Amino acid sequence: MGASKKIIVSFLLCVVAFVTFGCSCSKSINVESVVWDKEYIEIVVGEMYKLDASVIPSNASNQALYYTDDGATVNNNGRDYILERVSGDTIMGLNPGESVVTAMSRQDTSKTADITVRVFPEEVTLDAPSGLTYN
Repeated sequence: MGASKKIIVSFLLCVVAFVTFGCSCSKSINVESVVWDKEYIEIVVGEMYKLDASVIPSNASNQALYYTDDGATVNNNGRDYILERVSGDTIMGLNPGESVVTAMSRQDTSKTADITVRVFPEEVTLDAPSGLTYN
């Protein structure tokens, strides 16, 4: 194959690669901050909750977050854990108490946001004794 044919074939391969995979020259958009969808979280013992934080701007190049807690798996007066991490973004209340969960940007770990999680005892429904009436 002649030199000119090699150049044409190489050029065509570059065009096909560009069209197929796109240009990787786009500018990275940095995370400016991390925010929660609410001010605090309240759950009862045994309840699972999917954490929902997000990054600003919403078109940041890497919107991935990871969550940490203050031990919360924090000890409740040195006895029982308050939360359990069921998965990366899901927690479950184990015992009554309060804990702090931090959402952290994977792109820039200095961008974080904290939220307080309050775990309440399971709700108890009491039946009135038979024979009692309410007036």
